[in-house]
Amino acid sequence: MRDWTRLLAEVETPARFHVLVDTVTGTHDSTLLALRDFLLTAGTWCHERGHARLGERYQRTSDLFDVADRLLHQLGVDHLAATWPSQAPTAPSPGRTPH
Repeated sequence: MRDWTRLLAEVETPARFHVLVDTVTGTHDSTLLALRDFLLTAGTWCHERGHARLGERYQRTSDLFDVADRLLHQLGVDHLAATWPSQAPTAPSPGRTPH
């Protein structure tokens, strides 16, 4: 993650900026969604071992990463629209598929 952060600090174009941010936060293999999946697995592990409350907390925390994913997607769309206003999409972008 720190390597991605260093790369982002050195980016010179909005297009490259978007590609890096989307790679880290927006793809199915992204760090953000990997952490969400990790927390879901932690929740399942706790549930299976009789720690339902802890399991629910892990799973609720993982839900926050879904919210962050949607917010970051819209932020990326807004950033691209601000950079290239004449090419902004006319229809809302489709939502991301969870998991």
